[in-house]
Amino acid sequence: VFNNLLTLYFHQPQGYVVDIYSALPFSFYGASILCYLISSVVLLSSQGIIRKTSILLLILNHLTILLIPFMLGYYSMGRADDMSYIGEYVHISRTGAIDGWDIYPGSLILGAVLSTISGLPANGAAFVMPIVFSFVFIGGLVLCCRFFLKEDRMVNIAILSAFILYLGPYNFLNVPHALFFAYMPLFILILSWYIKKPGFATAALVLIPTLLVPFMHPFIVLFVVSL
Repeated sequence: VFNNLLTLYFHQPQGYVVDIYSALPFSFYGASILCYLISSVVLLSSQGIIRKTSILLLILNHLTILLIPFMLGYYSMGRADDMSYIGEYVHISRTGAIDGWDIYPGSLILGAVLSTISGLPANGAAFVMPIVFSFVFIGGLVLCCRFFLKEDRMVNIAILSAFILYLGPYNFLNVPHALFFAYMPLFILILSWYIKKPGFATAALVLIPTLLVPFMHPFIVLFVVSL
């Protein structure tokens, strides 16, 4: 993991390329895969501090992959729509208003708030948002499995599955449907907490994310309504 982080830090790309991942040596990806495999074996066969160490390695390995576009000096994680959403970050943070065409501005509001509070440029906030939501997805999926399955072996498998980038570009996109799709496991968990144990605290936990639902992508709204 640390070798890969150092590779990213010291690597000097020769300008923009269509396939940015070809700019890195094969050893970078080999080390990443090896790290995942070793962490998987340790996680499935150990307990206590060793198990926690393997989870930490999985987190660092995942973060290293997500940092590739930023460390190579790219302006954004994506292209096309990603660029227009960065412009919307700027528009919302400067004017406090949402464009009339934007019918699902939830993630854009969060990105604009992040940019305003932290002082990050809009494209900097656009790097942070997918990384945060990627880990929100991982945490939500693992906690969901722990809540519903209650079996350590199944939870361990869920942890390993959550760290596989099987969502493909969804881990790298700054688009609303991708971000809130990644948020759904956590939303389901919070809703399940409330159904199982209704009370003021769980009601407040449900209320806050539910208020965002009308501002999410229509696909996500339909999914939440179907619950």
